[in-house]
Amino acid sequence: MALEELIVRPIRKNDLPALHEIVNMLEVAELLGPIPPMTYEKFEKWHGRFIEEPEQIALVAEVEKRVVGLVTLSIEEEIYRYDSWLSIYVHKSFWHKGVGTQLMKAVIDVARDIGLRRISLGVFAGNKTAIGMYKKIGFKAEGCSKYGIYTFGRYMDTILMGLLLDEDLPSEA
Repeated sequence: MALEELIVRPIRKNDLPALHEIVNMLEVAELLGPIPPMTYEKFEKWHGRFIEEPEQIALVAEVEKRVVGLVTLSIEEEIYRYDSWLSIYVHKSFWHKGVGTQLMKAVIDVARDIGLRRISLGVFAGNKTAIGMYKKIGFKAEGCSKYGIYTFGRYMDTILMGLLLDEDLPSEA
């Protein structure tokens, strides 16, 4: 896949079945936390707000009219109006091909355009690939939540990371 074939666009309701399939891939679920299978109803409720609430941001990656990834920014109550919580996942067949990086760059541009000051995220401590990508883009580790999540029969530490949007991104991002 050449990245020229990649389109990043806002989420649509008809994207949900493909995204539901991705979330239920064991390899993806192990990095996100939910134990598959996640029902479609639960998934639709979880992601529906990104379609129904205009202040929430969700972008999909599409290759040859096939949805292969999603990045979301959850923008919460007024007190946090300059911060957001990021979530991202990509179809396992498209890992290590730049899809995640392109989704991240696109959502950072949107975040800046709407006036956010920072993006926050949590990543499992063992997910070295994602941590490396986040650092390359400019995120900094801000702490660790010991045993931050219990999934697949074990506790896992969560690294908390943040990106201040009023700082310049590194040139290699």
